[in-house]
Amino acid sequence: MPAVARGLTTLQSSPAALLVRGGAAVVPDWVSFCANAAPIASMFIFFAPYPTIDQVAKNKNVGSLPLLPYSSMMANCFLWTAYGILKQESKIWATNGIGVAFGLYYFLRFIQFAPPKSPSFPGSITQHITACLGVLVA
Repeated sequence: MPAVARGLTTLQSSPAALLVRGGAAVVPDWVSFCANAAPIASMFIFFAPYPTIDQVAKNKNVGSLPLLPYSSMMANCFLWTAYGILKQESKIWATNGIGVAFGLYYFLRFIQFAPPKSPSFPGSITQHITACLGVLVA
């Protein structure tokens, strides 16, 4: 548990340490705040496409929307989740695990109403699925 003294949080070891006093790293409170605020902000960003996907489901048509943001979100969050697990950083893997779930939901809802070939897609749905599976397997 970090000790707090005069606006500074003292940690035993931290790569974000700005000062070292008596063998303990000292991190300003604003750094600790940012470290805790970033995962929360990320979850809000993961929720941002929801109104668009909700509109797609209501219209039962994707119109000219591209598939790439949703497949990219899913693949990107999966890679960060794997990294967080390997580094044993719960803030990374938990946050991005939620991003994988949101990305998968958006991706599946999108392809449910998407035509097999669309000029707004960079590639086909099959190519997006193959690329995402390639990221999962690699």
